[in-house]
Amino acid sequence: MDANFEYYKVFYYCAHAGNITTAAKMLCLTQPTVTKTIQNLEAQLGCTLFYRSKKGIDLTEKGQLLYDRIGPACELMFLAGDELEATKSEQTGFVCIGVCELTYRLWLRPRLQRFCGLYPKIRIKVNYLPHRAFQEKLANRELDFAILNTPLQLADSMESLEVAEFQDIIVCGRKYQHLTTTTQSLGTLVNYPIVMMAEEFSSYSYFEDQFSARGLKLEPMLQLPTLSLVRDAVEQNLGISSLPYELARDGLEAGRFLRIYLQEELPKRSISIVTNRMHPLGVAANTFLAELGN
Repeated sequence: MDANFEYYKVFYYCAHAGNITTAAKMLCLTQPTVTKTIQNLEAQLGCTLFYRSKKGIDLTEKGQLLYDRIGPACELMFLAGDELEATKSEQTGFVCIGVCELTYRLWLRPRLQRFCGLYPKIRIKVNYLPHRAFQEKLANRELDFAILNTPLQLADSMESLEVAEFQDIIVCGRKYQHLTTTTQSLGTLVNYPIVMMAEEFSSYSYFEDQFSARGLKLEPMLQLPTLSLVRDAVEQNLGISSLPYELARDGLEAGRFLRIYLQEELPKRSISIVTNRMHPLGVAANTFLAELGN
């Protein structure tokens, strides 16, 4: 295998993108140049590496073997280049993070101010997304890492590190204050209008499991896309709902809504940092994670 590294670099991007046009844009090359490079590599190796498909190109059996072997090496070389560049530019870089509203408000937001003060040259992009979307974005390297709350269902390529716990509580507006005079069961609460996040968010899955474990069916009267809207709905007496205690505390202290105590406390949930073990993180992302742990 005496082909130069540029050949393998072009091969790696084509295999990763699954499309020659996309790979050419990522490499800032013309499509004919990329095509010719792949042809040269195939000639040197004496085998066909790609075949055309409806979506673009797919790896042949020998192409997959080559990608499996050189992929990690290419990523390490790209990472080394990023690290050297960051050293030259005094910790510049770009970090792309996936969060849901809950984990941003409950855990990430208070840590961003400190990090931005320490590393003002590192640019950060925070993406709001439901849990069902983040694994695909991690696999496609559209995110460096995600900060998500349980329940989580992770693919084998994903790994998580728990960083915090939180407690959900049940809250209501003044219209339902009679429910706050004694402890209630979830079985009682199904007789009242329930306000929840939409199904694609983990909070819905969590409470659906809690109801199901007690032989109950969760049937929200109103489903909303953000926690802020859920809070507003509770204050407006549209129904009862759940919120993490830390996000409900100010509203409770101000009397904007009330807490309904349950006979059996809900299990705590956790917040985790999720990464794709197949893709090494760049220096900026590693710096961010190191500071989050301090």
